[in-house]
This record gives sequence, structure tokens and C-alpha cells, in this order.
Amino acid sequence: MLDFIVFAENIYPARKVAIESYGSELTISTEDLEDVLINEDGGYTSPEARLIDEQVFFYVPKRIAVDCSDEEVAEFVCRHLDAISDEDLEKFLNNLRIF
Repeated sequence: MLDFIVFAENIYPARKVAIESYGSELTISTEDLEDVLINEDGGYTSPEARLIDEQVFFYVPKRIAVDCSDEEVAEFVCRHLDAISDEDLEKFLNNLRIF
């Protein structure tokens, strides 16, 4: 189901997608959001940006987030996970357990 994240007075599509191999629903949002959360040097644009980014598992093109089914989004994410190191993935999953 499509949801939204509000940041800097702008609204970005987001959705919770179940990815079986990770055992939970994960938040997926758009690359447009990622672009405003993280600056050109790879740092966060604000403390709020960091908090939002830590809750998003993966960023996808807007058309994927908006036009595809949950299953199609999950498939897209799974096909692109090779770009994420095991260490970064483990850190993210550990952060999920904190909340």
C-alpha cells in the first residue's frame, strides 16, 4: 500500500514491502527522497534527514514506488540488493530491532 514521507515540506511516496528473506516489512521510498536527505559529500542534510534515512531500507525510482505492485517492488529490491554490502545490511537490520 502506498504511503508517504514528509521532509522539508515536500511529500515523497513510500511503502512497506514484505521481503521474505529479511523476515519483515521494510520501508521503500524514492530516489528523489534520498537525493534530499544526503548531500553530495555523502553526509546528511540535517539530523531529521538522518532519522528518516535510517528507517528506509531501499530507494527506488519514483515510477517503481508509485506504479508497481508490492510484489514487483519487492522483486526490484531483491534484484538490486547485491549493491549493498553484508555489513551495511546487518547494521540496518540491527537498527530495526531497536525501535
